[in-house]
Amino acid sequence: MAIDTPVQTMKKLHGSKDKLISSVVGTAKQDGESDADAAARLKSVSNQKLLRMGEVAKQLADRGGRDKVVAAIGDVMGRAKDSDYLAKLGTFSNGKLIDTLRSAEKRAK
Repeated sequence: MAIDTPVQTMKKLHGSKDKLISSVVGTAKQDGESDADAAARLKSVSNQKLLRMGEVAKQLADRGGRDKVVAAIGDVMGRAKDSDYLAKLGTFSNGKLIDTLRSAEKRAK
């Protein structure tokens, strides 16, 4: 059984690259960037990266959003009252936040 390529996975899950881009454009926007500008920038991004961004956005939404993930990392690591640490976590990318939370939860077990 062969593994699907990123193009096949994208077509199976979203139908087209434009639909995949529209699903991740909200999380990929940079400060002051419009949705149309972000979508135009994402058209040149690989399908694999877009699929990863979509998965990270879904995991972030399932955990309650960026602020709750930052608070959860602080709680798990025992640094919930360290405002400087929490502020630094707030500057991390969505993917790095999810990875940090996952590794902190594993470490806490």
